[in-house]
Amino acid sequence: MSEYSKKAIFDELRTGSHISIGHPMWTYIVENQEELSDYFSDLEIELEIVSDVGYCFFKTSNSNDLIELKRARLVVAMLNILILEVKNLNGEEGLDDFLSGRSSFPLDKIDFHNTGRFSRALKQLGVSDNEEAISKLKTLSSFGFHKISEERITLQKASHRIFRYTRLEIPKSEVLEEEE
Repeated sequence: MSEYSKKAIFDELRTGSHISIGHPMWTYIVENQEELSDYFSDLEIELEIVSDVGYCFFKTSNSNDLIELKRARLVVAMLNILILEVKNLNGEEGLDDFLSGRSSFPLDKIDFHNTGRFSRALKQLGVSDNEEAISKLKTLSSFGFHKISEERITLQKASHRIFRYTRLEIPKSEVLEEEE
């Protein structure tokens, strides 16, 4: 294993993002996980590899962990709300394409505050308006669940595995009033 490979992995993960299935380094990491874990452990960095879900990241043991956990929960919650919006606008087939990363969604079509259910949920997350929601999505792309380019949002390859376990479901029979 070359030092360049370790450096490349470090450079990719040091910003708080993750590497997942489909990333060029993923196979290399899985095949060399013991050696990489030992190497980063010597640097007092824990390489967390969740191979059954298909991603890895640096796990830290400092007080910023709680802040990062809250930010990770925020991005997952916001993306779950986005998934409901994509389903509403593009139907089941459009949603499947978006979840699998085969299609992107234009940021200017996102209106998280168009219904009371989204607006209330976002306010609980501390996001007061649509502009702030878009800004947070851009900032939270560093987690690696999604990317934003050319004013379009695309889910990354491993995201569908994560959303399979976290996706919000709103019963069709439940009638929610619009927030006035």
